[in-house]
Amino acid sequence: MPIVKTSAKGQIVIPKEIREKLGITPGKKVLFRIVDKHAEITPLPDDPIKAMRGILKGGPSLAKELLAERKILKFYQDEDGADEVEKLLISSHRGDLMSYISEINLGEVYYKTIRRLGLTSARNHLEQFFELPVQVIPPSSDVILSASEIKAEYAISYADCFAVATAIKVAASIITGDPEFKKVGHLIEIVWI
Repeated sequence: MPIVKTSAKGQIVIPKEIREKLGITPGKKVLFRIVDKHAEITPLPDDPIKAMRGILKGGPSLAKELLAERKILKFYQDEDGADEVEKLLISSHRGDLMSYISEINLGEVYYKTIRRLGLTSARNHLEQFFELPVQVIPPSSDVILSASEIKAEYAISYADCFAVATAIKVAASIITGDPEFKKVGHLIEIVWI
């Protein structure tokens, strides 16, 4: 295993044999992560949209368990509707539209990914998710209160209430295939996949 020295600026040169083995070329984005007392380097995909599609394919469907996250899960599992989600992500990447996800809903996708793929793999996929053209919206006090009011009035999951409250806040539509959203269809625009 090669040993390298850091420069005065803390920079290192990744040895050629490691760069070749990991596919690290000039301009390639890499993820550095501290694990215990050492660092891991993971090359990020050149096309994060294509790389994320189908990462959960092959196991039991998670879409039935994760409601507001259905659009991301369909894409991750490469199920019916993944093509529509990919088109939306590409449009978002081009700047034709904005894509959002509530941080609460992203957390549900993340924990389901941990259960399916394990913590290390899920963390890598989460880092790759942040390369997608999707703005993650943290739950502000007004979103929390709005989600709570929606939950008090409608029989949908609390996480789905955050999706609705976030969509209202950013004036966005919700893309889903979950029939529970019919209950709140008068509050926000729903694009069905």
